[in-house]
Amino acid sequence: MVNRFGLKESESVRKRPALYVGSTGFWGLIRHLVEAFELMRKAGATWIEFELIPPGDFGQQMECIVCSNGRLRIEKNERGCVSPFEDFDVNPDEDRATFDLFMHAPVVCGLSASLTVQSQDGEKITTAKFVCGNCESYSQSASSEEGDSLEVRFIPDQTLFEVSSVSIQNLYSYCRRNAAFYPELEYRVKLGDEVRTYKSSNGLQDLFDSFAHPCQTLHLPIRIREQDEDFKVEAIFAMHGWSNNLIQSFANKGFVPEGGPHIEGFLEALQPLYSQPAAASGVIAVIAIEYIPIGWAGAIKARLINSELREKMKCLVERGLEKWIQENPEEREHLKQVERFRCSNNW
Repeated sequence: MVNRFGLKESESVRKRPALYVGSTGFWGLIRHLVEAFELMRKAGATWIEFELIPPGDFGQQMECIVCSNGRLRIEKNERGCVSPFEDFDVNPDEDRATFDLFMHAPVVCGLSASLTVQSQDGEKITTAKFVCGNCESYSQSASSEEGDSLEVRFIPDQTLFEVSSVSIQNLYSYCRRNAAFYPELEYRVKLGDEVRTYKSSNGLQDLFDSFAHPCQTLHLPIRIREQDEDFKVEAIFAMHGWSNNLIQSFANKGFVPEGGPHIEGFLEALQPLYSQPAAASGVIAVIAIEYIPIGWAGAIKARLINSELREKMKCLVERGLEKWIQENPEEREHLKQVERFRCSNNW
């Protein structure tokens, strides 16, 4: 996949890092770490452990060790490049899954001052070491252990980033949220001798429970899962005691802080639930949609702009609501009595 300038993919990453991770500041460094998580997840891991070694007092740089039971084939291609970390030859139109997996490797490699990768597939162990995106050594040996394993150990390149370290809290927060989106996956974050584990048994429900905890929900939360061709929605929501809406939405697992047409369609679909519109309670909700041709307003990616999402969302939420009402007739009766607070909140 050498480009028209004759550069390997890892070299292209180093030439224009912000093009791949958004910036060379704080969020660019965070994205660099996230790329390692995504590499493991798409390699089929059921658990991922991220160890952060903070900068030392004597000039040591922040180091990251990410390991999992994922499987990744590492090999030298006909051009002598170590695939997929330096470069790779995969046509996304022919093999989208492999392309989506491989695309993270050159980013991890290119933005690291040093990187060591070790992959084991039950038959052989492959080890490769890179410096500033270029392979320094590559070896393979027979494996005496069964099962798959994958480890990447890297130091972000301080000559490319404006920041040199991040708080461990960033990793805790990222893993806690992602565990709700990928309940089949266990996340672990290690700092010194402490290891925190994040595993969700209820998926999006766990995220909703955390978000709704400070509020007084007024009925059994409504959970819907619906899909129509290329559009999929999962939503958990309930009326609460005040009139404002509290909605957290995600598109293709990414946070959408400023909403968009999908939220407009969602709220429109809820109107039949209100028996007393003048005294209507607000809704608290966590919404996750999957839609490949998603469109964002501006480079910050805070709001969706796909106008068709309003009608798509409205139709699927109405369909899901109809099913929920049929399955929960007693709760439907409770909903008819719900209204917002009319006195001081003594809950």
